[in-house]
Amino acid sequence: MSGVLSFQEKLTREFNTFEGNLNGQAQSSIHMLRQQAMKRFVELGFPTIRHEEWRYTNLFPVLQHEYEIMLQSPSQLTQADIEPFLLPHTDANIIVLVNGVYVQALSRLVSSSDALQVMPLAEALKRKPMLIEQHFARYAAWQDDAMVALNTAFSVQGVYIEVAPKAVIEEPIHLISVNDAQRCHTFIPMRHLITIGAGAEVSIVETTSTFCAEQYASLTHSVSEILLAHNASLHLYMLQNDREHAHCVHNTHVYQEAHSTFRSIVITLSGGLVRNTLNTVLAGHGADAHLYGLYLVEDKTLVDNHTCVEHAVAHCTSNELYKGVLDGSATGVFNGKIIVRPHAQKTLAYQSNRNILLSRAASIHTKPQLEIFADDVKCSHGCTSGQLDDEALFYLRARGLGQERAQALLLYAFAGEMTEKIDLEPLREHVESVIAARLHQERD
Repeated sequence: MSGVLSFQEKLTREFNTFEGNLNGQAQSSIHMLRQQAMKRFVELGFPTIRHEEWRYTNLFPVLQHEYEIMLQSPSQLTQADIEPFLLPHTDANIIVLVNGVYVQALSRLVSSSDALQVMPLAEALKRKPMLIEQHFARYAAWQDDAMVALNTAFSVQGVYIEVAPKAVIEEPIHLISVNDAQRCHTFIPMRHLITIGAGAEVSIVETTSTFCAEQYASLTHSVSEILLAHNASLHLYMLQNDREHAHCVHNTHVYQEAHSTFRSIVITLSGGLVRNTLNTVLAGHGADAHLYGLYLVEDKTLVDNHTCVEHAVAHCTSNELYKGVLDGSATGVFNGKIIVRPHAQKTLAYQSNRNILLSRAASIHTKPQLEIFADDVKCSHGCTSGQLDDEALFYLRARGLGQERAQALLLYAFAGEMTEKIDLEPLREHVESVIAARLHQERD
């Protein structure tokens, strides 16, 4: 507890230093909001397991390290260091952040600047202040969420991505966050703002990787706010396959206007403590949201997926499926919520969470929820947790497969329902190869 309080005090001192270096921007409306958010974080403090939303995810062991707060970290990494993190055989728009700082020298944009603009968030605040103020902190509510409040207070790093109306970005955007924890424990706050214009289409791949010495830990804390304008489409892929000392708390908040389509696939394969909060508001008629997730973890990894789909208006559809495989002493948490507001008639909403436990020490805490305030809707939710099907194992064993081979084949098929939803072929092949190696299963 003392280590957590010490870190909280350090954050307060660092915020005061941050304010002192803002010069003319200290009086901006954005910074006034930062000040309010910092005050709110101090009031709330870090969430504990007494908070219902954090009941099964204890942050305190992760917060005991003496973190250096990375607000400005010049890059020492080279293109050769970044190369292993690139998607093979993909002509993508590459956005590289090192300890949260956008590094243009390591990045590459291949799409037309008329269709796609990318810049550091701090630069966007100077060049497009009215636009940023219109969207910043509008979708990620910080008043009752200590972690979002903290991120809002330190919202200086990260990127602004703007997709022009009617633009169809053929090349995916690959947002690569690289953390350098080779010399100390690092705390990296990042804030992303993404606006996708009316009728535009784009795919975004987010990956996080860490360079760290064995004795050092990293904690990445990111918040992404995404606006999907009328008839816009976004495919968002998040791939998490990091080191055991690499911890992350990700928040993604999406606001969907009429007839927009949001499709997300969150895949967690390794890491320390991994917390993913994914919220979307269906605010316009005809909006669709499809949320998919796969966590295949072992050892002591803790993966916590919190989702909330809010149907705010009528005639919207959401579909959600998260699947997990847990081995060793791994812990999984799924907390999915669907909210149907009183005026959201003709809502179609489905939610399911399915889990397989491979060891006695592995555990899963699942809590699908429906809050329905309208009467003309079709909604369902459910969850399953258990071991591999004995009958299916017997069927494969009877045809000459060994125990391990049969088990690997069933698990590969279980995960395959998620990987086949990845439309980007190079990404799908990469994920399948990692999963196959994990399961010692040769791909066909």
